Amino acid sequence: MPSLYLPPGFKSRPATLNDVEAAVALFNTADREFLAPGAPGEHEVHETRGEWTEPGFDLDTDTVVVLDGNGDLVAYQEAFTVPPHVRAIIWGRVHPDQRGHGLGSALLAWGEGRAREMVGRAPEGAAVDAQAWVDAANADAAHLIAGAGFKRSRYFWDMEITQTKSPAEQLWPDGLELRPFDRQEHHRAAHDAIRESFMDHWGFADADPEESFERADHHLSANPNYDPKYFHVLWDGDEVAAVSLCYPNAGNDPRKGLVGVLGVRKAWRKRGLGLAILLHSFRVFWKNDIPIVTLGVDADSLTGATRLYEKAGMHVERTFATYEKRLRDGKDLRNRG
Repeated sequence: MPSLYLPPGFKSRPATLNDVEAAVALFNTADREFLAPGAPGEHEVHETRGEWTEPGFDLDTDTVVVLDGNGDLVAYQEAFTVPPHVRAIIWGRVHPDQRGHGLGSALLAWGEGRAREMVGRAPEGAAVDAQAWVDAANADAAHLIAGAGFKRSRYFWDMEITQTKSPAEQLWPDGLELRPFDRQEHHRAAHDAIRESFMDHWGFADADPEESFERADHHLSANPNYDPKYFHVLWDGDEVAAVSLCYPNAGNDPRKGLVGVLGVRKAWRKRGLGLAILLHSFRVFWKNDIPIVTLGVDADSLTGATRLYEKAGMHVERTFATYEKRLRDGKDLRNRG
């Protein structure tokens, strides 16, 4: 385990599942200055618990929490990889009242140290990067990360629409149909279609399909917002053509729905299916009294996703910057466009 050097008056230990509510409260408090006034905070207990119990994630080695003299949780850091382990995610938060003590720089150094410990998990000869991201409005965090040798590699957008009326009912090309989602029968096929759809997205690195599906299925089980009526899978016979997997109560806001993932397989592109299934998703949210819809997208999407979402009436609500640092040189297995 890497060393963590904290200023006097603070102590650290790995996170436990008993910390999840305090940790989520910390995350939302730390982010609040970058959210709209009155926003409830986008981090959810179920989401964090799902991440902490994901296959391959080890709370004992991949996390650290910082406690003040009263035993209150005031900072958090994690560093982890997922197959094929060519990217190590470094992510953390410090309570606003505890900034200025050096906790952020100490935790970032710990995160990079942990990431370097995991380099050997990647395939032999593969390049490995550490990746961190911050709200683009958070100049202090960006300065901290850049000062540690990370370079900005990408911007991502949260896009949003507030609907004032229901979209028209969509008409599907002959032979294509939406079917009620049955998790046991359809989830694997939908997941495989998503995997294929995202192979030409920036940063994609292919992994073992079984491991990938295991993680996806775990997160679905951990998500109390899962409702099959918001999972839209467009079929062409026994093959999946397009998917839009959505969730209500996005960011703890009952007025807001999330398009968690939207993809069209290559053989079915250039037929307007992406826009059609997106508008269908909007329509289902509207019918269930959810007027606001949000999603995340690469600001320089290689597949033109931003143009699609703008065509559907969505606008940029929030911007995130991604920073990377090369930990090991080698063949880059991630899609760089």
